[in-house]
Amino acid sequence: MSSLSSEYLSAQDVSPFTGLPLSLASAPSATSTAWAASSVGSGFQSTEVQDAVLTAMLSSFPEKSQSKLLSRPSFPFDRLFAYMDLRDLVRVRQVSKSVQRIVLEYIAQFFTYFKLLRNYLTPDEIIPFRAIHSATGLLLTGANVLEFLTRVPMLSDDVLEIFVPAHTAETLVTFLLSCGFACAKYSYLHQSATYADLLKPRIGGKTMRDAAMMTAFHEHAVEGIIWFERDDSVISVTVCPNSPVYGILKQPSVAHTTVATVNSIICLFPNVLLKGHYNIALREACPNTTWVRIAYRRYGIRGWPIVKTTNVMDTTSPELWPFNRHYMDDKCLVLSLSGDIVTFPRTRSWERIRACEFTLVYRDYREESVVEIRYQAHLTRRLEAYTAGMSDIVKSDRYLHKDAINDVIEVVRGEHVATSALKASIVNWIRDRLQNHRWSSLVTKRPTPAMVTFLMRYVFVLYSLLPSVTPSLDLSFRQFKGTLFALLGVHLPLLGRDGRRPVQMDKDFEDQIKRANIVVYYTYSRKMRHGEHHAWPPAGHHKP
Repeated sequence: MSSLSSEYLSAQDVSPFTGLPLSLASAPSATSTAWAASSVGSGFQSTEVQDAVLTAMLSSFPEKSQSKLLSRPSFPFDRLFAYMDLRDLVRVRQVSKSVQRIVLEYIAQFFTYFKLLRNYLTPDEIIPFRAIHSATGLLLTGANVLEFLTRVPMLSDDVLEIFVPAHTAETLVTFLLSCGFACAKYSYLHQSATYADLLKPRIGGKTMRDAAMMTAFHEHAVEGIIWFERDDSVISVTVCPNSPVYGILKQPSVAHTTVATVNSIICLFPNVLLKGHYNIALREACPNTTWVRIAYRRYGIRGWPIVKTTNVMDTTSPELWPFNRHYMDDKCLVLSLSGDIVTFPRTRSWERIRACEFTLVYRDYREESVVEIRYQAHLTRRLEAYTAGMSDIVKSDRYLHKDAINDVIEVVRGEHVATSALKASIVNWIRDRLQNHRWSSLVTKRPTPAMVTFLMRYVFVLYSLLPSVTPSLDLSFRQFKGTLFALLGVHLPLLGRDGRRPVQMDKDFEDQIKRANIVVYYTYSRKMRHGEHHAWPPAGHHKP
């Protein structure tokens, strides 16, 4: 080995995996043959000889190559992760705990708030903008948010869409004007004096009262749209008199429902947008379809076809303000933008399942697409609000007596404050019972997230209907012909007949409990004669 010079080594081809010359890495040499022969009989002494020879060989390499050869081999995760979007990364984290840590560190490093806005604002401008984002409650949406999640290069003409409440729009407008953005166009239905005086469109721009917006954004979902431009950066500010969430739900396509808050990104339809790469038309029945076609074009140029379907699509997510929701497997995507390493909830995680739900449903009604917003406030009565393409609220016997979106939001807020302690105790109870449950060898299946959710809902409703009574609960599981049943025993300190419910619940809710294969049996401390007995398996429950 001493006869080899460093100049000769540098001239040879080097293996990218070992750092050794290809002649040494591929073909066995006489020295290596001698090592193999001597290692059979010499034992520990042969190991010392090998180390000495290896040290002599490494001394002939440059210092950079020596450090690579002596360092612990590692898998090039960064290169692998560079080809994955966020949904793939979240799945990879489930391989092992060490891989999970690496994935979370990678996500915290590469999916940041600064990278989301770097095409529109400078680093010095992003810091105050984030403070405004937090204070005003605005939401970011548009094609660039989707491209950020799917790791597709952002186009130079992408528009950053901002939805902001009207009472805080003045702060945002003042900031953009101070950063050098110019108002290129301002279309409005009606004006709020807090920001209208600041808007002075440049030469060639225009301020107009657009009557077509009345059909596009009815129910006062949007009061104005302001276009700001600076060099090649374009920012669209949509001013909403009510909730920005409501304004976003009035948009024509599913792609618009991917929004960014100050600390997270919520993707309501990750299976469609991040994996399927196609967009669903929420509605387009409108006398003036110009704004619809413009919105579709922003996504269509990326090769994502617009799909019109009548299939009902239910989605859930934990962070979409102002609705309290629960995390359900991989149906929705939440990305932290806080810059810290955040542990994502495990798949089928009990900790993120809560006793209330917000659902977005897409359906067709009278040849018109309707986005239906459902919220089970008390879980005994259902609140619904609608956003349709042509009318304020769909007028029919079915949709006549429904609450408006603002009423739903107020009820949600009140429910959340009043019942937060009860919900927390129910979540702790179900978590402890599942973790400490001793499973029988005859029970081979485990409860699904839907079953656990309905169990908590049922207990929540029971406590709400019997506020002066504290029931004792017992939970067990039983399997019959491959179907898992949850047996919820409720003992009440009342006078009653065993097996009979003390209160009547909503018929739809009772049907949901049956379909979830949950059996509830009541017992009482003061018993009446002739308790009711139920056959097994219970009639009316779901069978595979």
